[in-house]
Amino acid sequence: MDEREAARVALMNAASNTRKQLWEILRMEEVRKHAIKWVYQDEWLASLIESHPPGNEQNTLVDRFRSEMGIIEHALRPLLPILEEWRAMGGGEFGPNLFSPPRWL
Repeated sequence: MDEREAARVALMNAASNTRKQLWEILRMEEVRKHAIKWVYQDEWLASLIESHPPGNEQNTLVDRFRSEMGIIEHALRPLLPILEEWRAMGGGEFGPNLFSPPRWL
């Protein structure tokens, strides 16, 4: 089973997991990259708006981003309480070793 499939299965079964198990799911790279984008979505959106002049291109990018955030939020629904806590703390390192070193280290 590849990492994407493992993440999908873990998220499908996450509703019955303990808080520690949810943190383990967040440590999965395939989940973590989307979780980080969700946590920093306000900053990400502001950056999109600041980087593109008003107009059709900016509107398209903002609409695409908001759609993507909806998909991510739906997929990560079991993790949202933890992610909301993390976001309320301003992001950064929060949780039991969330940012594990890459496998090659």
